[in-house]
Amino acid sequence: MLLAKNKGSPLATDDGPTIKACKILDVKFTTAIHFLVGTYERGILSKDIALAKLEKLEKYGRYSSRIIDDASRRIKGG
Repeated sequence: MLLAKNKGSPLATDDGPTIKACKILDVKFTTAIHFLVGTYERGILSKDIALAKLEKLEKYGRYSSRIIDDASRRIKGG
């Protein structure tokens, strides 16, 4: 967390206590879903790879169906 703060870069985390600590310490953070969608939107990941990674997050992550559906729409472009 200190490295992210010193570099001015966001910390990628889905851990609740770490997110709370980021908020308290004023460290920027992003979740895995936001990181995935952002890398797709910047052209770093192809649509196929982004959707495959989203499937893994849906299977192993603790995201609501609303969040998964929103990310899927953003990646699919609809």
